[in-house]
Amino acid sequence: MLGNGDGTFRLPVAHAVGGTLVDVIIADFNNDGIPDLAVSNLASNTVAVLLGKGNGEFRASKTFTVGNNPWVLVAGDFNRDGNLDLAVTNSGSGTVSILLGNGTGGFQPAVSYPVGNRPQGIATGDFNKDGKLDLVVTNTLDNTASILFGNGDGTFQPQQTLAVGSNPPGVAVGRFKRGGDLDFVTANFGYQSPWTLSVLLGNGNGTFQPQQTYFVEANPNAISLGDFNRDGNVDLAVADFGSESISILLGNGDGTFGEPHNFSVGYLPNNAAVGDFNGDGKLDLAVADAGTNIVSVLINDTRDCRPR
Repeated sequence: MLGNGDGTFRLPVAHAVGGTLVDVIIADFNNDGIPDLAVSNLASNTVAVLLGKGNGEFRASKTFTVGNNPWVLVAGDFNRDGNLDLAVTNSGSGTVSILLGNGTGGFQPAVSYPVGNRPQGIATGDFNKDGKLDLVVTNTLDNTASILFGNGDGTFQPQQTLAVGSNPPGVAVGRFKRGGDLDFVTANFGYQSPWTLSVLLGNGNGTFQPQQTYFVEANPNAISLGDFNRDGNVDLAVADFGSESISILLGNGDGTFGEPHNFSVGYLPNNAAVGDFNGDGKLDLAVADAGTNIVSVLINDTRDCRPR
């Protein structure tokens, strides 16, 4: 959906990929300065890559085989060769597949690493400050997060696990303390109330403090980060799959967050993308509403350090 620059969008243009699609990310996989797409295909156990033409259109997709039931994708330069690579959680095989990019939009055959049971969420960051990208993965059946430390050559060390909340499908990485080390937060979908987020503050050496718990609306599914009130602190935007709302938790800059402010969207909000859609310097949200097949756009009307 191409933006008009005023917070509105043109009609959607569909690109054939096939199968049952779960996740899509945007990155430049062939180093031409034009955004490309990578899509996980649950039914075919593949990842499809669509290279951008630079005019809002994309070339035909190329597919790459990964593990069983691929779920969430993340891009990063895992072997430090200047080309973007891909990592995807395989919810059906309890693994993460790594596809090393060649800089032209192609990828080497996938190499998989064991994690927990039914992994879904994934994010990347240098958690031990060794200059090599690491991975954090949420395991929904184990109520854990797996940390896989990168070796800097595209391979990863065996997982280390941390306790989080119940049935965590989503994870995001950021610096929740000003000037601090990398932290992460999980959305804990759960099957009954109360529904929570787990915030784990990093120590900078690859270890984390025990989880801090924050209560949100029903069935939080995914988390997006941004400074929504422009105070210099990282805030959280949570897609509350079971409550037709987005929860905003404003960061205090010390690793803690305030009470959630809830904003109505469509039925079964599954995920939220962050961007300045109307060019006013404030971060807005676009929410995928799975139950109604619509996208809800929330324009930020921040005043007095609080989204409205």
